[in-house]
Amino acid sequence: MFTFIHTADLHLDSPFKEITAKDGKIGEILRNATFKAFDDLVKLCIDENVDFLLIAGDIFDSSNKILRTQLKFREGLAKLDEKNIKIFIVCGNHDPLNEWKLKFDFAKSVHFFPIDNVEKITLTTKSGDKVIIHGISYGVKDEHRNLASMFKRVGKGSAYEIGMLHCNVGSDTGHEPYAECSKQNLIEANMDYWALGHIHKRNILSKDPYIVYPGNIQGRHINEAGEKGCYLVRVENNRTQVPEFKILNSVIWKYLEVDMGKVGSFDKIYAKIEDECKNKMIDYPKSSILFRLMLKGRNNIGSELDFEKLQELCETINENNLNDFPFYWITDVISKIKPLHDIQNLMESDGFIGDLLKAGNELRKNESLKDAFRKIFDEFSSKKELLKAIEGMDENELEVILKDAEYLCVDKLLD
Repeated sequence: MFTFIHTADLHLDSPFKEITAKDGKIGEILRNATFKAFDDLVKLCIDENVDFLLIAGDIFDSSNKILRTQLKFREGLAKLDEKNIKIFIVCGNHDPLNEWKLKFDFAKSVHFFPIDNVEKITLTTKSGDKVIIHGISYGVKDEHRNLASMFKRVGKGSAYEIGMLHCNVGSDTGHEPYAECSKQNLIEANMDYWALGHIHKRNILSKDPYIVYPGNIQGRHINEAGEKGCYLVRVENNRTQVPEFKILNSVIWKYLEVDMGKVGSFDKIYAKIEDECKNKMIDYPKSSILFRLMLKGRNNIGSELDFEKLQELCETINENNLNDFPFYWITDVISKIKPLHDIQNLMESDGFIGDLLKAGNELRKNESLKDAFRKIFDEFSSKKELLKAIEGMDENELEVILKDAEYLCVDKLLD
């Protein structure tokens, strides 16, 4: 049996977006978050005593990064070299090989794959297993060749074969279309494992063979929310065991919805936000969290909670976290709080709104709301899917829909 770690998209020293905090302590933590994740990656390799580490591109956010960033990367790999852990690297669109690598001397255990052809490296693991690793690097950022089509298994021997590539499988629209290929291209190469990079959301595209995106090691903005890390892979008798995801990020981005229904004062809104944030921290005891808040629900104070008041409220909450670690930080907040209408009072009023709510009340008196809804939608023959949806609901669900519809109508009419 042998083990390896598959990582990609380190983006060392990449800036955090959407952060307006000027506090020195938190600012420093965020600036060092990608380095912290990389340090934890190195530690994980050593703790697990892996045979080798695969890095599938985008070590840096830019090949022109400052010298400090590149030296930190080199120092981390030197620690692995001391433990006899080999490192195999393909470069991607953010770190094309020709633009930086020649300026540094790396340990003998570090291998960079070339740019002109798919190179095959054979090694013997600590347990005596034979492994062949195939890889090719980008020489320039704009690599648009189908590099996957250049890979081919060496033979039908006893070796375990791995393909390494920084690419866009299936034209993922969320990322630049570099080295586009299809999943079929990868399958046809007949590898035992594909170590991919470029897509920042972890994803196992296939289990036979394993075709894996580990995602990046540290989210840098809200579109990279959730846990980030790498995969620890064990191979027994040349069979790939289920890859084990290992968390590396020290800072997590999270969406958080907070229901403000019937919360009637600013201090209670403040307390509710604090409580919700602290409760979420329990799920991630070792990580700090950057929240994007969505306030929802209905109360009688929401209309007074304008953008400036929300910002002041969240800034005050953030200030109270300056000495905490792990910390939570609210990066931005969106309020979708709506007024809490007095439906009964509005129903008794004269005019269209009163008539509308009276009609809804009469609808409730029907012994079967499902029959009442069915009669309404029977008139819309082109909306047969509505009728099917109604059939699958119980009376309570239909009551909720009716109540929501009443509130929506009142919101629009009183707006």
